[in-house]
This record gives sequence, C-alpha cells and structure tokens, in this order.
Amino acid sequence: MSGRKRPDVDLVTVTDAGATHEGADDLVDSTRRPAARAYGRFALASRRPLFRRIAQVVIGLGVGVAVAVAVFRGPRAGSHPTSPLVPPACATGQCSASGMSDEELRDVRVALSGYSTSGLRLRDANNVPVLIEVVSTDGSGVLTINAARVSHAPAGWASENIAPVAPQGPNRMVVRAVVRSLTDQAAWAVEVRAIIPSGSTTLLHAARNLAVDESLVP
Repeated sequence: MSGRKRPDVDLVTVTDAGATHEGADDLVDSTRRPAARAYGRFALASRRPLFRRIAQVVIGLGVGVAVAVAVFRGPRAGSHPTSPLVPPACATGQCSASGMSDEELRDVRVALSGYSTSGLRLRDANNVPVLIEVVSTDGSGVLTINAARVSHAPAGWASENIAPVAPQGPNRMVVRAVVRSLTDQAAWAVEVRAIIPSGSTTLLHAARNLAVDESLVP
C-alpha cells in the first residue's frame, strides 16, 4: 500500500426527517453520492433563520395567489348555464372579446386611484354587448366586476355579503345589483367581488358604488 493519505471528505447520513447521524456504521461517503451531499446541505441550511424566513415568504406568496385565483375567477365559457353572469352565447363560445377603453373604465379608476385596472367587453354574434369583466388591484387589495345583459332582473339577485377570509386577515366582499343601461335601458346583472385588506375602506366603498354604476355597462 502507498503512503498517500485519503483526502478529508464530508461523511454524513441524512434521514427522511432531515436529521444527521455520525457513526462508523452509518457513514455515507457523500463524495460518491452527490444527491446525498446536496440534500444534506439543504437540511443544514433549512435550520438557518434567514433560510426559514425566505421559505415562509415564498409559501405565503403562493398561498396568496391561490386564494386570489379561487376567489376571483370570473365566469368562463362552460360555467353553469343558469348563472345570469354567463350569457348563452358566451357559454357556447360564440362571443367575441375586446378591451374596454379608458373612458369606459374611468369611473373604476376614479374610485380606485392608484390601482391597476383593465377590462374586457364581450359581444354576441349580432355585435350586441352581453358581458363585461373588470379587474383592479394594487397588489394587496383586489376588486373584480362581472356584469351580464339579462332579459329580466334575477329574483333575489341584489344582495351584499362580507366575511373574513381568515381570522385577523382581509375581508371578502360580494355585492350584487341590477342596473339598466343608459344606452338602451337593458337590464344588467352586476356582481362585484373584493378582497379588502384589514383596516382599508377604499375597496369597501368602491364595491358598493360600482355595483350600482349604470355608466359601466354598455
């Protein structure tokens, strides 16, 4: 045998729970097992306060996005056909969409100054406006407006509901109303949804006012 010394290596066994053991019978040569070496480093890093804080932020953002998507997913083609917010033409994919103009969104932007606002207008095969969808957010609060042209006012549609999403967290608000178009007096069923950060009143007032704003519908 030669007199060459074997270089020092990290000898660590990592269990499923992330614990480490040092012992002659349990040693794993991590230089021969890159995956074990990387996992071992991850397990050690996860004990550091900064690493844990970053992980909490990433998880929190992911949960926030998931909640927003679940709460504010607007009506889409294929939704339940009895909903007044899904005109028959749109439910069967016969609607065409175009962006709403700055003038059409003016009232929303005045009510929610500093928020990013965009909207879509959908028309049926006869070029008649039948649906609008508006989204407005500042990164913490979110408001959506969905309004559909209806043949008559849905029974019991007008309502308001507000409830906390989680204890000590933001409130989720839903306001429904029926308005008439200033253009042709057609009835529109309107639904405004909002996630309101704790202590904020801007979205609360905006939701109530925009739900009955006739100028929003074509």
